[in-house]
Amino acid sequence: VNVSSRMESNSESNRIQCSDRSASLLTQQWPDVPLTPRGSLHIKGKGEMNTFWVNEVVVEDDNTKDDDPQESVAVEVLSC
Repeated sequence: VNVSSRMESNSESNRIQCSDRSASLLTQQWPDVPLTPRGSLHIKGKGEMNTFWVNEVVVEDDNTKDDDPQESVAVEVLSC
């Protein structure tokens, strides 16, 4: 329960974040659930943890040029 509480308090509004252990279990049990790596965060009482966004995929904007250094990237939230 402590890790899930930390995931919630370190997340962003209207987004689902999980630990690498939870992401591993999700991948094994529900491989169709999209997971997007968020990166490593310092979690109080736990130290550095790799975290993932759940039900999100990164979608690149087709209107950007390949040589554009500020390529636009959007995040699409999938509903279950």
